[in-house]
Amino acid sequence: MIKKLHLACLTCGILLSTSVQAEVYTLSRAVHRLLDYYPTIQIARLKTDQANWEIRNVKNQLSWKLNGSAGVVHDVSVFGTPYDRFEANASINRKLDSGHSLGFSGRYEYNDDSFVLNNSFPNPSQSLDFDINYRVPFGQGENNTGYEQSLVVAESQKAIEQANEKAILKSLVANIITFFHEIDNLKQRLVYTDTSIDRSRRLKQYITRNKKIGIYEEKDVLESEAQLLKVIAERENLYLAISEQKNSLRRLLGIEPDALVDIKIERYFVDDNDRNLLEKAEQDDPGLQIKKLLVDIADARIKLSLDENTDKKDLVFSLGARTLYGDSQTDNVSEEDYAAQLKFEYQYDLGNDAYTSRIEKAKRDKDITLQEMRLNKDEVKYQLTSLQDRIKKQRSLIEKLKQHNKVSAKKYNEAMARYRQGRIDTTKLIQFENDLHLANLDLSSAQTELSKSETSLALLVGDLLSQLNVYSKDK
Repeated sequence: MIKKLHLACLTCGILLSTSVQAEVYTLSRAVHRLLDYYPTIQIARLKTDQANWEIRNVKNQLSWKLNGSAGVVHDVSVFGTPYDRFEANASINRKLDSGHSLGFSGRYEYNDDSFVLNNSFPNPSQSLDFDINYRVPFGQGENNTGYEQSLVVAESQKAIEQANEKAILKSLVANIITFFHEIDNLKQRLVYTDTSIDRSRRLKQYITRNKKIGIYEEKDVLESEAQLLKVIAERENLYLAISEQKNSLRRLLGIEPDALVDIKIERYFVDDNDRNLLEKAEQDDPGLQIKKLLVDIADARIKLSLDENTDKKDLVFSLGARTLYGDSQTDNVSEEDYAAQLKFEYQYDLGNDAYTSRIEKAKRDKDITLQEMRLNKDEVKYQLTSLQDRIKKQRSLIEKLKQHNKVSAKKYNEAMARYRQGRIDTTKLIQFENDLHLANLDLSSAQTELSKSETSLALLVGDLLSQLNVYSKDK
């Protein structure tokens, strides 16, 4: 009955595999699908895009600013006589990289008074003024500190969002690595379990044949059948575990629940004796990258606050042209002249406590971040050391398990030979069978765990994402 059931399951499996082909995912394919699908990564990318617009907003501080106004007035002068006036003003200004300011302004005015005190003054009259202004700061705003540090903050915020995206991705890739190696380990255990089922089935058939001629008893048949049922149940449990792990992988990658998927393990090696591994791990760690950027932001805010707390001392140059023309009661008036101005402006804010508090807060932020960096570095160092130590011990363990596997196989073959000679009983042979099966499973698990540790090390030091064409090492 069990044999028929096994054959039926095997036939169904062959038919299914030929009719519907499972999608095979390598780690590279899985990670790129994750990048295209996972909502948290998409949100992180949108935040990076937001930060890009903030950089453009800061850079806009150096763009030209155009102002203009125009208006018509009808009113009564102090002499009680009505007058009409039209006035238009326009100016264009920008701040230079140096912190200096350059501006151009023009003004047009038309006046029509019903009463004029001086007959030589034109009425109606038109005037046109044009000025070039240049402002040089010697205190607040010197070297354009506000712009430069605002740009540092905006660019650092963008880099923080990129590092956040990388942190999310590395965390998710670590989950994929776990799923891949769990599935691979279960599949390898399934192979060895199928081999154990074949051995157990042959043993039962051998006992059943020889029972008829009185060599074995019913208890031997029952023991062999119990052993066969045990490993068949173990195989069913492995099928269930593989199904659950694949469901988790589908959910993570956004694959349809009923889609057939399979995985392919590829080895990713890193020289675990490389003396530069700690430096590489620190450079690739998103947490440390974020901390360094937060220090840059704190320094920028300190400089901004110091600049805002500085006295405002500006030297202003102005050069312009003035034109007045129109008809008076005595003559036609058309006057032109030049205008120049040099002035010094000074401003001091008596209430500077707000600036001082901002400076002190930024300094504390920096101190806190530096302490957090120390913790972050220790965490990276211990992660690296732990992985390196684990890889060395796993390699040593695998060598010992290979030896144990060979010895267990020899013990089983020798026991089977003695069993056929009637020198040991069924219980003892089954014990040797179980020992060989466990030796195979232990070796398979150790090899899978080594592959997982090597891949995790490559992820930690930044080589894995580079090899998967996700991030370059210097990004």
